[in-house]
Amino acid sequence: MEEEIAQRRVRAPFDGVLGVRRINLGQYVEAGTPIVTLTDPSRLHVDFSVPERYLAVLTTGLDVSLSLDGGEGAGLSGKGTVTAIDPRVDDVDRMVKVRATLDNAAPAGLWPGTFARVHVQLPAREAVVTVPAIAVAASLSGESLYVVRRTEGSARAALVPVRTGTRRGDRVALEGDAIQGGDLVVVSGQINLRDGAAVAIRAEASTAATAATAAAAVGVAAAARAE
Repeated sequence: MEEEIAQRRVRAPFDGVLGVRRINLGQYVEAGTPIVTLTDPSRLHVDFSVPERYLAVLTTGLDVSLSLDGGEGAGLSGKGTVTAIDPRVDDVDRMVKVRATLDNAAPAGLWPGTFARVHVQLPAREAVVTVPAIAVAASLSGESLYVVRRTEGSARAALVPVRTGTRRGDRVALEGDAIQGGDLVVVSGQINLRDGAAVAIRAEASTAATAATAAAAVGVAAAARAE
């Protein structure tokens, strides 16, 4: 009898908290029938998605923080690390699925199934040059923008091929060193310019460029017109 009872005993593979029972006492249970949920709230897996543009800098081991911003759990937070990254980008929304693992989640008040806001701490990157996104034009030959450069007392427009990187708001990062310190980036009227055309620079644009160069920044918006 004890041996038969032992064969009918259900053992969980890990310790946790039992949920609401899904069967009744005395009910015949077949293999595969859900009996009760078992949750280990001290260790949680968090599944979320990030845009594919971050795939190059997304690695396992990055720090992740969670915060609840609604209901009675507002203000609660927890910390974990990225433990898995899906090797495939979704072909519909262009997002990458990521999983993070949080230890000691129960003391932080985080429970399975709750909605949370995820913050991923990306690795620090070197300073990059940014320009207004409207300054960059795309064509069959690639992306380019117009800059104004002073040579022998005159200002002329130069068409510069560029490679764009991450976008943030209305600005886009440029890769490489195509833009030089002191260059004025044309943000309007590009259709009236051609490579090598003489231009006139407004005084306020020149002043802004001088201040930006002193601050080791480039990509100041300038207004230029063809002469």
